[in-house]
Amino acid sequence: MGESRAWTVATGTVTISVASTCVTGLYGAFAGKRHEHLAFASAFNSGVTAATFFTIREYVVSPTLGAAVNYSRERRETVDYKPTVDPLSWSSLRRHNLLDSAISGAATGGILRGIKSGRQAVAPGAVTAGIACVLLQAAYNELAIQRIKYIGKVSQHPTIAVPVEGPSLKTRILGAFGLKELSDEELLGKLRREREKHLRKIQELELEEDGKRNAEK
Repeated sequence: MGESRAWTVATGTVTISVASTCVTGLYGAFAGKRHEHLAFASAFNSGVTAATFFTIREYVVSPTLGAAVNYSRERRETVDYKPTVDPLSWSSLRRHNLLDSAISGAATGGILRGIKSGRQAVAPGAVTAGIACVLLQAAYNELAIQRIKYIGKVSQHPTIAVPVEGPSLKTRILGAFGLKELSDEELLGKLRREREKHLRKIQELELEEDGKRNAEK
């Protein structure tokens, strides 16, 4: 579990830093200005912000909220004398990590703005960052849902093979750089393998949680 959290922090930080650098570089290129220093500063600032956000979320906020949810579930099971299982739905997927990201974003914005601009900037920074993180998390969740729907649609309606006269221009361009365009079947297989990997990870985490509960009892 610790490795999973560290991986999330690392990948999130690198992804946001690279994206920020690319956007800043493109802006500088279109503006006709030297953008090396600006891109470096943007990568550094976004990297620090992302590292702070993901560290707070993965190591402080999410474990705290998870413990609170587990405690509430155990109390309900004790009162009702039956286990409770939260059903998985599209709405639950859309709500995934929204509260975690809101709290972590507010904490990150408040801390960084307070360090940079003083105590009076803590509240505005926390509110702005919290709202921004909720919107970004909601957009990420929606993309994940659309991906799942696409996988289900492709699996229910397999693609009919159509004879092709020769490689397309896109295929030839990718081949020139040593790259290969994935077919629908190959993409579906890759997505299925990723899904199975995540399901196995969820099972391992559930077994680990059950083991901890049994040890505490």
